[in-house]
Amino acid sequence: MKQQLSAWMSLVMLALWGCGGTTPGSEAGEALGQEESALVSCSTSCPSGSNLSCWGSTCSAVDGSYVQCDGAYQYCQVTPPLDCSNPSQSCVNVLGTSCSPYGSQRKCCLDGLPTGSCTCTTQYGWMCTVPPQDP
Repeated sequence: MKQQLSAWMSLVMLALWGCGGTTPGSEAGEALGQEESALVSCSTSCPSGSNLSCWGSTCSAVDGSYVQCDGAYQYCQVTPPLDCSNPSQSCVNVLGTSCSPYGSQRKCCLDGLPTGSCTCTTQYGWMCTVPPQDP
């Protein structure tokens, strides 16, 4: 009787193992090939005053140049040099014109030189340095 019980238990164990039962020390997550990964973010500030950011399982960034997440790159816009011979680049002509996004910055020309700067206000208009008024 003892031999029959032992043989029967061996048969049941083999059947369970052959039908997808787990072996000692294995876990269900490993058997199903499940994988966990965390999202990470990267960001950079561009020379124009804007920011770039992305989310992914991997990322990298070069300050003032680009961000990369999962192999997809985003580059900062390249701002062409100011042409101070163009009157539209003069700080007094940029002042009050529309802008976006709030807080962005740009250069403007003062006395024919690219030495002025403007900031986009909460009313989405440029606030710029202007030359002093003559009395």
